Amino acid sequence: MKSRFGSTASKKVADINLSATLEQSVRFKRANASAEHWAKDNKNAIKSYNGFIEENGIFGDEFKTF
Repeated sequence: MKSRFGSTASKKVADINLSATLEQSVRFKRANASAEHWAKDNKNAIKSYNGFIEENGIFGDEFKTF
């Protein structure tokens, strides 16, 4: 397939693989969106857990020697 620049669509432009670059960018954006969605869905559980830790400390604190 010819692009408007006169080279094949899969050809590297200035040593940049455009297909791989786009794929990497999409993967990064999807991962970020997924992480944000997870944090939003679990906001109350995280808040509750952090409150528990503040009150009771973390598991095994009494056994630490450092």
